[in-house]
Amino acid sequence: MRAAVEPEMVTDALLGGVGWTWLMEALADRGADYLAPSGTVTRVVSESFGGMADDEATAEIEIRASWSPVPGPDGALDVTRHAEAWGEVLCTAAGLPPVPPGVVAMPTRRGQRGR
Repeated sequence: MRAAVEPEMVTDALLGGVGWTWLMEALADRGADYLAPSGTVTRVVSESFGGMADDEATAEIEIRASWSPVPGPDGALDVTRHAEAWGEVLCTAAGLPPVPPGVVAMPTRRGQRGR
């Protein structure tokens, strides 16, 4: 996952930990059991020079992560909660506010039919 951030944010020593926390909290919120979480959070600032000197500096945060979903009591592996958690991380990185407790998101035309 890669998202644009304000250039001054990449100097914040806590940014990497915040990015990782987005993932850990999303997995916990969804009740997605896992083992062996691993990954990196990278902060990048790009500054332009020469013929591109008029371009403003840009900054990004990138989260690369892996974990192993734990099979359920019946031995079946259901990754639905894990995919939903990753989707939550993408929404957080995009700046979308979380859905408040007690509010149900309306299904879209293409998705969520037949649930």
